[in-house]
Amino acid sequence: MNFLHNRLLVVFLLSLSGPLAADDAKQESVSYPESLRVWKAKIANLQKIRDRLAVAQGDGDVAALRKEYMKAVAAGKPSLRNFTTAAENALTDGGEHKKAAAVFLNERIGGLLDADDFERAFRIGKLLMDNGYDDWNVLQATGIAAAMTNHLQDARKYLQQANQKKPLSIIGREVLAEIPEQEAAWREEKQIRDSEKKADDLPRVRLSTSQGDVVVEMFENESPETVGNFIQLVEKGFYDGLDFHRVVPHRVAQGGCPNGDGTGDPGYSIRCESLDGDYRRHFRGSISMASRAEPHTGGSQFFFCMAPLSDLDGQYTVFGRIIDGMDVLAKLQRRDGKTEMLLPADRILKATVERKRDHEYRAMPYVP
Repeated sequence: MNFLHNRLLVVFLLSLSGPLAADDAKQESVSYPESLRVWKAKIANLQKIRDRLAVAQGDGDVAALRKEYMKAVAAGKPSLRNFTTAAENALTDGGEHKKAAAVFLNERIGGLLDADDFERAFRIGKLLMDNGYDDWNVLQATGIAAAMTNHLQDARKYLQQANQKKPLSIIGREVLAEIPEQEAAWREEKQIRDSEKKADDLPRVRLSTSQGDVVVEMFENESPETVGNFIQLVEKGFYDGLDFHRVVPHRVAQGGCPNGDGTGDPGYSIRCESLDGDYRRHFRGSISMASRAEPHTGGSQFFFCMAPLSDLDGQYTVFGRIIDGMDVLAKLQRRDGKTEMLLPADRILKATVERKRDHEYRAMPYVP
């Protein structure tokens, strides 16, 4: 999916920028004029590099400028985060910058969808609507963000309202059409999660990454062998220092390959428990076992779901979900093999088991 079609420089920077933490907008007020000035300066610098790229000659010069450009994009992220916070504050405060802030946030919400920061997009969309800004773009974007984060009643409402103003985009129509199926799947998942919350005994693993910490709760009830393998690898330090080598927008963030290119494993494979039939589904934040085309070929590689991915249900074993640190998904450096303009991959700095049940956790290599 690609939620933006106008790839202007400003929107490009918006879409590449990582999200804010969930409570960033509640922090101390940031000066709207000053944060805007700093952000514009970053954009001007990017434009200068692009102008130099347009006339560059020689592979060496082009490669150096591309690297400089991507570094400038990374350097611009904090200024965009500050300006976004300032715009949210300005919109809420209702002062002289309210209208300009609303225009910016209307643009920003599309960039957040592109960056897979659906929680923040949903929040900004509701903020815009609460302040009287409910045009087609805001309604559709907020509806999409709501669907990605399982606010399905809101998703239907906003998308239907957008459609009354003018026809939805192809993506909007697809998301609206999938809501009934999502609702049925989410009702079942919600019941399971409520039961798990009451028992409060599932294993948890913390992945400290180069973009922040992610805490994952393991689905030991449905996938005990996969969880046992994962926890054993964590306790051995297997994942420490490994890259997220494949990060595809709106799909997955994959890691756990010791070779860093998707070809590695721990020296064995494990059984694909999703083939047993009692499997969990792929929602945003689910962690699932990666494998080759053949069954029972997973080992150490896993992926986080950027969005609900029902097309993967039953094919790959979902063995947990993110319970803290969802914003990290949007920050991970995209690596889909389709562009040379890449910064270094983000990585797992340290993986630790935070809690587990009172029994041994170990891998059970698959024997055909």
